[in-house]
Amino acid sequence: MKTSFNIAWVDDNLSDPAMNLSPQLTRKLKRKNGFSLIVDDIYNQVTAGDFDGLLSNLAGNIDLSNSIDLVVVDYQLGSGISGVAIAKKFREKLPSTDILFYSGKESADKLRLLIANESADGINCVGRQDLVEGTYTVIENIINRSHKISTLRGLILNSVCEMDHMIREILCKYNSVNAAQMDEIKNKAVQLIGYKNPAQKTTLENSPIEDLLNHKKMMSGKLFSILGTIKSNLGLSDKQKELLSSYRSEILDLRTTAAHAKEATCQDTGQSMLKFKNVEYKRGGIDGICKTIVSHENNIQSILEEMN
Repeated sequence: MKTSFNIAWVDDNLSDPAMNLSPQLTRKLKRKNGFSLIVDDIYNQVTAGDFDGLLSNLAGNIDLSNSIDLVVVDYQLGSGISGVAIAKKFREKLPSTDILFYSGKESADKLRLLIANESADGINCVGRQDLVEGTYTVIENIINRSHKISTLRGLILNSVCEMDHMIREILCKYNSVNAAQMDEIKNKAVQLIGYKNPAQKTTLENSPIEDLLNHKKMMSGKLFSILGTIKSNLGLSDKQKELLSSYRSEILDLRTTAAHAKEATCQDTGQSMLKFKNVEYKRGGIDGICKTIVSHENNIQSILEEMN
């Protein structure tokens, strides 16, 4: 688990204790988030060294333990060097790395205008008087995004578990008011659970439907298969039918891959992600996944409620 936060800082006065805000950020980050702070002063590398080589190295050698999480750039760098140009080059080479641009003389609004004129998108701007709070806010947002990746697997598995519970309720309700279909549901459940001999089959057939639906072998896919046998009798709307038709591909397949996915690093962006074989879950796709899950949860919930 990553417990350090790495900043690449470009400021010609960073070595001056009066100008270095790292100690304040370190205390704040440790106290509120439990993270240690690592600040790399890269001013000389950027202004007098091989800047292109540095950028290529950062882009090509990123991993979970030592990746640069944030680039902080001062507007006034001295010696005729443009902080705007520096920030723009970082953005071009590291498109997914957060960048904070600040100034002791210009307002945040003026900095945003300067950045916009250079057609550099997604750069946070703040005045120096707000630098500690502004930097910490960006850091906290980055940490929260990382946590979202780390907890995505749990979100998916818990959501599917909840939908399994609702599907069981639908089947039980249907079974209780449709005696003619009772055997159909029970026979399907017995078939999906499986048995080795006639005695086991008889035991299953004599079990309450609730016990069969909660059997240890009655996994998510099997529950959904049973639901499929009665869905034509549920009076579903076209929208409900459409969402159910994609449940296996959008939810059950998602659950399977998420259960086996491991945390990895995207080689193109350096961002944390979950990966299983050729399937990758990245930060940019989290909102879409959450919306898909919620839409299916609401759909199954609506089917259940309409049976009451």
